[in-house]
Amino acid sequence: MTEKTVVRFLKPYSRYNAGEVAGFDPLTANSLIHGRIAVKHVKAPTTLNLKMDTAAATEAMAEVKAFAGREEKRLQGLADGIQQRESEITTRLDAREADLDRREADLAARLAELDAAEGGDPDTADPAPAGDGTGPEPPNGATPPTGENQDDLPQQGTAKKGK
Repeated sequence: MTEKTVVRFLKPYSRYNAGEVAGFDPLTANSLIHGRIAVKHVKAPTTLNLKMDTAAATEAMAEVKAFAGREEKRLQGLADGIQQRESEITTRLDAREADLDRREADLAARLAELDAAEGGDPDTADPAPAGDGTGPEPPNGATPPTGENQDDLPQQGTAKKGK
C-alpha cells in the first residue's frame, strides 16, 4: 500500500466540498495542489506548549483588566441612558393619562348637561316599541307588507296547481 498525501480542498472538486480533507496518492495530490484546488493538509499539534515569562503575563493581565474596566464604564453609561429614557417615557405617559382622564370627565359633564337640557337620560329611557304597533313583529326581522307598493302584497290566484 502506497503512502497517501492528505489535502484540504479550497473549492469544490468532484464529490468534495471546500474545507473537506481527503487523502490521495502523491501524484493526484500534487496535481490538485498545483491546480490550486487544494493545499497540503498539516495536522495541528495536539498539545500546545506556551512559555511566557511572568512580566509578560502580568502586562497582559493589566491590559485585560483595563479593557474590562473601560467596557464596564461604557455599559454602565448605556444602562444609565436607558433608565433616563424610561423615566422620560413614563413621565410623558403619566401626563397623557392625566389629560385623557380630564377629557373624559369634561365629556361626561357635557353629556350630563345635554341630558338635563333634553329632559331625560336616553340611556335609561324605555325604547320605542318595535314595528308599527298593529301586531306582532314578523320573524327574522322581515318587514311587514304596508300596502304602499303592490309588489309587497301577496298575489292571489297566481299559485300553480300540481298535476
